[in-house]
Amino acid sequence: MKIEITPGTYTDTVNGVTRSLPPGDRDESLFLNWDEDKDLFSIGLPGGRNYTVSKKTDAEDKIYLVKEYDRDKKVKEIEINIDTIDAHSASYPEMLALSVYTDLGGYTKDFKNDVRSALRLLGGDHERDRIDQKQDYYQVLREMMQSSQRSGSYQYYLSLKHFFDYYDKNRPGVPSKLL
Repeated sequence: MKIEITPGTYTDTVNGVTRSLPPGDRDESLFLNWDEDKDLFSIGLPGGRNYTVSKKTDAEDKIYLVKEYDRDKKVKEIEINIDTIDAHSASYPEMLALSVYTDLGGYTKDFKNDVRSALRLLGGDHERDRIDQKQDYYQVLREMMQSSQRSGSYQYYLSLKHFFDYYDKNRPGVPSKLL
């Protein structure tokens, strides 16, 4: 799928539908390069940054390729080994790769959206500027899990708990303090 942008509109070339949008920042988040044969996930963020996640061709099972597209459609490729990600000090592209890996492996369900929410909490109004910074996603995700349990959102709580069950088992040197 490739979405092309013109001022105020974009065309989804997969099904040919044209939709009108107000001009501005929102338009820039809609440019997505999506290769149906390779890409496992794609997300567009306000301000024009977009990401696709795929498995690195001819690489071991835990090597992922995250491509970052900026507002000028320049591409930056980031090779990520899942085993080297530390959720206590990770960038958004690293956590995005980890979320795709855990979702595909059946360890989590739709964890990609939880990671996106954590980025918003970590960055607030400046989330775009903090995407590449190493941040403590582990702590924020844990706080999100505790908050969802207190509010009675058990489905969301369980989604996050599945991540901690996976992560703590595979990273024994970094124990979580689950509820």
